[in-house]
Amino acid sequence: MKIVGLHNIERKPLAVEYRRLYKADAEITAGSATCTTNIEFSLEMSAFGTYEITVRFLDSPDFPVVPAVNLLRETIAEMNRNRELP
Repeated sequence: MKIVGLHNIERKPLAVEYRRLYKADAEITAGSATCTTNIEFSLEMSAFGTYEITVRFLDSPDFPVVPAVNLLRETIAEMNRNRELP
């Protein structure tokens, strides 16, 4: 399983600064099949400066969810470090 990329990333406005909520299309390959699914994810900064990343699928995926969530968390954390998120 591999995350090809996150597309159409939109940030939803929130009243608090330590939490960011996003909606995106995740392109995921599992074996030889590639599918695009809608996800919602949030980054919440703790008091220690680390981020807690939560991922939620808006569509029912056709692949194992737990490995996909772990890969998406890694991808989102890397995009956050590289300042690629809006």
